[in-house]
Amino acid sequence: VSRQALEHNEDQHDQYQMYIAENFHPTQLVFIDESGFDGYCTEHILIFVRHSILPALLLDGILHLGVQEHSYTLTTFNEFIDNLLENMNPYPQKNLLG
Repeated sequence: VSRQALEHNEDQHDQYQMYIAENFHPTQLVFIDESGFDGYCTEHILIFVRHSILPALLLDGILHLGVQEHSYTLTTFNEFIDNLLENMNPYPQKNLLG
C-alpha cells in the first residue's frame, strides 16, 4: 500500500469536495497534473530522452503549459507556478488557483 493510500481519509476528502462545491464556481478553478513520457530523439544518432509535461487546465482549455526534457524538481515546479500565477485572476474572478 502506498503512503498516499495509508494517509487517505474519506471523511476529510468528502468535506474538502463539499467546501469546493459550496464556495467556488467551476470556472474559477485551475487544475495542474504532471505527465511524463520516454522516447528517442534523432540527430544523427538515437538517444534516450525523458520529457515531462505540466499543463494548467481549465474547463475550456489550457491556461499555461510547461514542457521540459527531464522530470520536474521542486525548483522547476515552483518556476512553473510563478509563471502560471501571472495568468491568474484575483478572487472572485474566473481562473483562480485552487
